[in-house]
Parts: sequence; structure tokens; C-alpha cells
Amino acid sequence: MLSTMMVLTSCSYSPYRMSGNNNDAMISTMNDKLDVSASGSLVSNDVAMYPRAVVLQHSGAGVNGRILVDATSWNPAGIGAIYMSTDNGTSFNFLGAVADPLASGGICCTTLFELPIQIGNMPPGTLLWAGSIGQSIKKMTIRMWASRDGGKTWAYVSSPAVAANAGGLWEPEFSVTVDGQLVCHFSDETEQPRYSQLLQEVFSKDGLTWSQRYPTVASTNPGNRPGMANVRQLGPSLWIMTYELCGVGGRYECAAHFRTSPNGANWGPPTDLGILMEDAGARFFAHAPTIAFSPERNLLAMTGQILCQNSNGAIVPGSGATIFVTDPTLKVWTARASPVSVPDARNDPCPNYSSGLVFLDHGARLMQVATDYQGSACKAYHNTINV
Repeated sequence: MLSTMMVLTSCSYSPYRMSGNNNDAMISTMNDKLDVSASGSLVSNDVAMYPRAVVLQHSGAGVNGRILVDATSWNPAGIGAIYMSTDNGTSFNFLGAVADPLASGGICCTTLFELPIQIGNMPPGTLLWAGSIGQSIKKMTIRMWASRDGGKTWAYVSSPAVAANAGGLWEPEFSVTVDGQLVCHFSDETEQPRYSQLLQEVFSKDGLTWSQRYPTVASTNPGNRPGMANVRQLGPSLWIMTYELCGVGGRYECAAHFRTSPNGANWGPPTDLGILMEDAGARFFAHAPTIAFSPERNLLAMTGQILCQNSNGAIVPGSGATIFVTDPTLKVWTARASPVSVPDARNDPCPNYSSGLVFLDHGARLMQVATDYQGSACKAYHNTINV
């Protein structure tokens, strides 16, 4: 009872990360919840965690405008389940799956990205998928797959990062630099005890071979754990990276921060832990921040798992039902109601954990894909609002 009370009243607790390869174990470990599910419509009736959403923009006539959602799922082994909407987000149907044979050793935190430019022999519109593979066997790899038919079929391409020890490699995220290099960002636990966890990036000109690792956020406090990077290009010489900063303790535990880059590669001194994102009411998000950007509207949207009060770290009204929006100056963050409301958002790998956000209709609407329990199963819900 005490742990439940702490979860419901305070933002100051340790992160919970998915592990193992059995979805029943993962979705039942912390399922002491309110009997109220998220608003919106189900993406599917499948188990779904860590959703990502993409609007195709570089795939050609007849395909551009389709919305794809990726979710970490199990059938019964771990897969990246791909769903498609051809009616502007009203409904989704199963399209295909990334069935990595190594996912039997564990799968987590999958991601989806559409190439905006040619990378090696992969043309614009190629879809990239990656996941954290192998946590159950203590030898983790971030493995990248590609689809050239809009997400129906997939082929393994390369591994941007391979663990040299039993440390974890988590939460891959793709972006492209100003000079046309593909970047894979990820959370790295393999440099303990110097770093409990740090954010790293690797570069590739062809998607096949990858550079050495370069730290982007690495605290001088070995207990700090920056993680869950999201990256978007906001302009010709402006990229933003958002992430949670765990291991700090107190009211800012796992608070969402951001850093910027002029070229998508250089983020400044890694020991700079970034800037807290908070609105005019001194509220901030804790855990699993995600972002979306509309170049047509010059509008950035972000959300996180739990909404907290700066003064004391308490969970505040609107938690699980709020987004922040801002422009590329990143000076003023304004709170708005989120497309999907998750009444029981808390420290747990399902309810409101790492939602997918994407703008539709040239920035006029925002779609969110958020997860919540339906009974004992974690499922993905979607909804769209005007912004």
C-alpha cells in the first residue's frame, strides 16, 4: 500500500524499464491500477508498448500521407508490430512485423523512422526500425532493420551498437545530420561504474558501418541516468534533443530536459545536463518525454508520463492528460489538453509511458498514441485533436 501511495502522490521515484521476453510477466508486474482505461480508440487488440508514429512524407505519390504506428509487441516472441492508417488516423490495421530472430532473448523500446534523404543504397522513404535486443541473455545489441515497401516487409541491415559486457543498450532513436549522416542515439549502461547510464550517438554514411560512440549527455555524477532521447530538426541549423534525467533524487527525479545542436551532431559539452522544460505554472514532466514538430506551424509539442509541480515534485491535476507546446525559440512552454487521457499515469512501463506524437494536416492536428492497461494487458490508444 505504501508504494502505491508514493506513486500516486510524488514524482520522485526510480525509473522502471521493461526486461525479459515474456509480455505476460511485464504487463502484470505493476498492475495495481485504477479500473479506468485511457480515452481514445484502440490501435489494435494486440499487446502494445512503447508506441511510435510516423506520417510518410518521402515515399512517393499514393503512399505519402499514410500514418504508421510501431509498437513493441509479442506474437508470442517479441516483434515490432506495424500498423497503418489510410484514413488520416481514424482507424488502423495491421500491416507487417519486424520479427528479429534474436528477440527471443528479449526486446524493448522499438523505434520507427522514415529516411528523408538517401543513405547508402537506401533511398528517401526507406523505413528504419530498431530495438534493444537481448536483455534476457545479458548481451545486448541495438539492431536496425529496413523496409522499402512502406512497412510490409523488413530486412536486417546492421547493428549500430553492440554491448561489450552485460550492460544495457536502450531506447534507440534515429536522426539525420546537416551533412547527411544517419545518427543512432541510445542510452548506454556499458560504461559502469563511471556512468550508471549516459546518452551516446553513433554515425553512419551508409547504414552499414557505424562510427565509434560519442557521448551527448554524460554526468560527472556517476549515479545520474540520462536516457530516452528524442531528436527532431527544428530548422536549418537547429536540432533539439529531449530526455529524462534520472538518478538525481528529490523532486526532479527523471524530469524532462532538453539540449540543442546547430548541426544534429554536436550537442556541446556532454557534462551539460540541459534545461528543464516547464510551463508558466512551474510544472514539468517526469519520465519518458517524447516530441513532435510541425515545420508548417513552427510548433513543437512534447509530453511525458507524469506531470509534476516544480516546488515540491508532487503529481498535479492534469497528469496523464497534458501536453506542452512551444516554438523553436524554446522559451515558453504552454500547457494544453492532450489528445489521449490516461487517468492512471504512474511509474510503470505501460500507462502513458513514452507516447508517440505526430502532427497531421500540415500541423493543424496532433495525434497521440498512448498506452494503458485494458485488464491485465497493455494496449495502445490513439486520438487526434486540433492545435
